[in-house]
Amino acid sequence: MKEKIKKDLIESSYIKMKLSQEYAEEIERAAKWILESYQEGGRLVLFGNGGSAADAQHIAAEFVNYFRIPKRPMMDCLSLTTNTSILTSIANDTSYDNIFAKQIESLVDCRDVALGLSTSGNAKNVIKGLEMAKKRGAKTILLTGKDGGKASLIADLVIKVPSDDTARIQESHITIGHIICDIVEHELFRNYLDVNNGLKEASASAPARLNFGNGGDTDYYLEKLGWGCVVNTTLASCSCKCTVKKIEKSSNINVKIENSFYYDKDDVKARKEYRIENLGEDSKKDIIAATIKEIYPEFRGEVIIEMNIPEMSGLGGSSSLGVALINALYKLQGKDIYDYDSQKISYLAYKIERINMGIKGGYQDQFAISYANGFNYMEFKKVRDNDEFAETIVIPCKISSEVLEQIEDSLLLFYLSPRDISGNQLHEEQERALSQNENEIQKILVEKRANTLDIKYVLSEGNIKKLGELLHKDYELKKQLSSKTTKDFIEEIYENAVKLGAYGGKISGAGGGGCMFLICNPERKKIISEIIIQKGGIILPCKLTRQE
Repeated sequence: MKEKIKKDLIESSYIKMKLSQEYAEEIERAAKWILESYQEGGRLVLFGNGGSAADAQHIAAEFVNYFRIPKRPMMDCLSLTTNTSILTSIANDTSYDNIFAKQIESLVDCRDVALGLSTSGNAKNVIKGLEMAKKRGAKTILLTGKDGGKASLIADLVIKVPSDDTARIQESHITIGHIICDIVEHELFRNYLDVNNGLKEASASAPARLNFGNGGDTDYYLEKLGWGCVVNTTLASCSCKCTVKKIEKSSNINVKIENSFYYDKDDVKARKEYRIENLGEDSKKDIIAATIKEIYPEFRGEVIIEMNIPEMSGLGGSSSLGVALINALYKLQGKDIYDYDSQKISYLAYKIERINMGIKGGYQDQFAISYANGFNYMEFKKVRDNDEFAETIVIPCKISSEVLEQIEDSLLLFYLSPRDISGNQLHEEQERALSQNENEIQKILVEKRANTLDIKYVLSEGNIKKLGELLHKDYELKKQLSSKTTKDFIEEIYENAVKLGAYGGKISGAGGGGCMFLICNPERKKIISEIIIQKGGIILPCKLTRQE
């Protein structure tokens, strides 16, 4: 007996797995049709016989009452199998074959979706029901099995469970109904999700950013240039994970930070703990406090940060932390993360860091890290003088997997030293230089912008040597914008690397220390790495994020 139970459960699971492989797109299309029907004021009408009648009623109940969102309004959904007076009168006066078609003729119009269930696809009343629904202009869906039967030749969309076993087919039908209801309910009523969802803990991660070309992404440059652009990517090998835990009756926020980069290097930086007691005051100088204040000011409990990004490295570590924390806090509140798409998250992270906290910098960090989809070309434009944010367009770079592997094989990322000057100070110097020598700086920026466009095109071509040369040009132009971009020992390392086979490279971020990366002849990476290590550099893992 136990073996039969196991066999049936395994068989049922196998059929559902095959269904997911063969009909996921059709189920998605069915959900979209039903969603569009409700959005246009229509409704879903279901019908079937025997077990399929029970499934029709079950699915209708989920739509009318609720599936996962208790407080949402009802959805107008009708099963044609429940009114015995109507069913018996039609069957008695005309034919049992007409019990659904007659109801559909009076109840269904072009805004609706008619969903028939028949395990064989040959039930005459289901066939006639589908035919009448099509005459009325409604979209028609058939849930069936076996070979689909005659009804599969009539319905606009057929989802055929890959089985000849009636029980397995019916089990799959109710699963499909649940999936569709879940999707439609979620899309229509996500705003009714209960923020008091009982969650006590939530986590989210965000990658680090690597900038390949920068043709202007700060407000002070955009105001002079009109528009700017960057090409960047994200690192799967360098990231920040944030876990937030609600603690009942706590009046404080306890923060724990573990940075594995500093293991065996600096115990103080490797593990930090502190308490946020005054959210208002602490938010002026602490990005964790600032993010909590903006996203979930009622939160009290514990924030745990796990990362491997060096501090002040130029890899956008603060933005990685900010984006990860935003997403974790939204999850904890039960808010639908899809309500806050990558664009919205980017602007929100920018607002927290740049406006609320007053940390100077550009837009690219927040956008690269929020999208987290590998290489992107980004364009920035201030449309109106009083706009709070620049208009930002993010376009994924079309790079083949083969070229991406070549880039990865040629990349050498290393940490030099912590910056001895803050990002704010570097940006203030650049802004000051722009005001004092506007024409010359603007000329350099236009050249950097053109070079960034060249980088975008070369990436798609896969010319690794040319890519290195363009990075070198970007680096040389960057040094003309600020005397604090580099230091003597950085230049010594870079010059030695170029002599040994590096095609080019650049300092990451604002400069003055932090990280640098090179594009190298892969055969020369080892000897270049050895020189970097001899000079005190630390080689970092460099695995790029792949586009989904």
